[in-house]
Amino acid sequence: MGALFIEFVDDIAAHYIANFNDEIKQKSYHPMNYLEKLTDEQGFDNFSATFAQAQSETGVMYDLEMLTEWGNQRLKRFM
Repeated sequence: MGALFIEFVDDIAAHYIANFNDEIKQKSYHPMNYLEKLTDEQGFDNFSATFAQAQSETGVMYDLEMLTEWGNQRLKRFM
């Protein structure tokens, strides 16, 4: 039983480690960083479009709590 579990963990690690530096995969691994990158590039004039783009490209469904915390952290940096 223990060997089966280790084999399973190794399979998962092999998948994620192999893809860890893949730029496309980074969007999904760090969705808030990707959203920040998009807003830095596109600004906040049309945040709903930027937000929709981030969700589409990362496959992550951002929730209100995540966005609120992210927005508060950004505000603290600029104050």
